[in-house]
Amino acid sequence: MDEILPLVLGLYPLIVSGFAFYWLLGLRDRDSVRWSIRVATSSAVICFAFLGGPWAFTSYSLRYVVFGLYVVFVGHSYWRMKTRAVPANKKNARNAASSALLLVVFGALDGLALGSRYYPGETVNPFISGILGFLDELYIINCLLKLNHV
Repeated sequence: MDEILPLVLGLYPLIVSGFAFYWLLGLRDRDSVRWSIRVATSSAVICFAFLGGPWAFTSYSLRYVVFGLYVVFVGHSYWRMKTRAVPANKKNARNAASSALLLVVFGALDGLALGSRYYPGETVNPFISGILGFLDELYIINCLLKLNHV
């Protein structure tokens, strides 16, 4: 188990991307609304893997290959939606509802991953500011004590 966990954590962007590809190609409905929801959800999953994944284990350039493959899979999925008709059923409606739920979850994760890339401003060194602040307070206290003794 100790040897497998780092491997799984290092490969999880590829695993998550593979899940998104499989899920996108598994769509068998001709409804364009359900197709749009499925594509948006798989886009959110791919963006999360792209932004939040540790690509150093595999390759930084591999994430661009994953993005290119995603564009190809979306085109193939669109072609399948337009050419192959499968009658709608309740299972397809449940899949659309689960897609919408996953879209909300991964949309929030994408927002957090994007937010972690931007810094709010210049950082402050707490050691220097703490020492200098303490020394300033000592200086003010010493000056007040000298004034009281005069």
